[in-house]
Amino acid sequence: MSLDAADTAAASHSGSAATSSRSESVASSEPSRPSQPPLQKKLVVVGDPNVGKTTLLTVFKSGVFPTVYEPTVFENSVKDIIVDSKPVELLLWDTAGQEGMDRVRVMSYNKADAVLLCFAFDSTISFENIQHKWIKEVLKHCRDSKIILVGLKTDLRGEGASPSKADVRTFGVSVAEQLAIKLELDGYIECSAKANQGVTEVFTQAVRATLAIDVGGKKKCSIM
Repeated sequence: MSLDAADTAAASHSGSAATSSRSESVASSEPSRPSQPPLQKKLVVVGDPNVGKTTLLTVFKSGVFPTVYEPTVFENSVKDIIVDSKPVELLLWDTAGQEGMDRVRVMSYNKADAVLLCFAFDSTISFENIQHKWIKEVLKHCRDSKIILVGLKTDLRGEGASPSKADVRTFGVSVAEQLAIKLELDGYIECSAKANQGVTEVFTQAVRATLAIDVGGKKKCSIM
């Protein structure tokens, strides 16, 4: 190769390297696209005392089943989850089910996106109170919220049940589904916090209900 040809090739290589360097510099200086901001959803958990509301929230947040019962007066926390590829910031509001806490509890309903109406499979009265007490209170204070019926303690279904009378421990899924339809709720789902089965699904389905577009503006019950 002649000296002139060598000089030309060297200049060409130097120019290409400089162009590449400038391109990398421009690319690295471009601002990165902001990540998708999380949707913020407020979920309120209500139901009779001792049905397992606080335990449900504790297992959902930490995966640890509490062994000591501590009555709840009023408590809220935050949990980040992903639902259908969407980041969601859940504002979780725990409530006390005692009648003496009515005034404190109703403060939790303000701007709730969804309410979880909870009963337990070891308490028939907690199931009956869904329609006798809780749905009335919830509809009075947050008619625009999505309302999900939640059966807790499925690990106790059938345990010690009395075949001679109506006992929630003998109820299959269809009984709770029928109540959800009767009350025009936005779904029914059940879980066991002790076994950590179906816990995350409760909150995932609640968020999905808040994201659903209800054509015509009327609530429809979708069994989950």
